[in-house]
Amino acid sequence: MIKNLKLLAVFIPLLLAGCERCNDFENGEITNDGMIVFDIQLSRCYGTAVARGQDGGMHIRNRDQFLSLFPKRTAACAIGDSLDVNFSQYDLLAYVTKGICNTKLEREVRIEPQTSVITYSIRQTDCGRCGTENVNYNLVAIPMVEDGYVVRFDFSKN
Repeated sequence: MIKNLKLLAVFIPLLLAGCERCNDFENGEITNDGMIVFDIQLSRCYGTAVARGQDGGMHIRNRDQFLSLFPKRTAACAIGDSLDVNFSQYDLLAYVTKGICNTKLEREVRIEPQTSVITYSIRQTDCGRCGTENVNYNLVAIPMVEDGYVVRFDFSKN
C-alpha cells in the first residue's frame, strides 16, 4: 500500500505538468505587434462554424461580411451588437488556429503601401499535453486599407 502511494506521489505531478499553461488568453497574454490596433473578442452571440470552415485567412471589410463569417446565434443576440468596430476606420483580419492544451501566440501585421501587400504573421507554440483542443480566431483590427491590397497569411507552429 505504501509503495502504491509513493508511486502515485511520483506520477501525479508528472500528469499535472502536462496541462501546465504557458499562456492565458483571458488575461491578454497574446503578443501583438506591427499595425494591429486591437483584438476582437467574440461574445457568445456569434457563431463560429462558418469561420472555422474557411481555408486560410480572412480579410473582413464591413459588418455584413463579418456577420456572414460569424453569424448571430439567436434572435435575442440581434437586439444588441457587441461588435464595436467602425468599418470606416478599420479592417479586420482573422486566421483560425488550433492548439493543444494551451498555446502561446505571437502575431504581427505589416502593411506595405509600396506593393499594396498586408502580411499577417502568426507564430504558435503549443504548451502542455492535456489533450484539450484550443481554437483561436486571431481576429484583429488594422487601419482600413484601400481596395486592391493583397493579404498574405504567414502561419508557423513550433
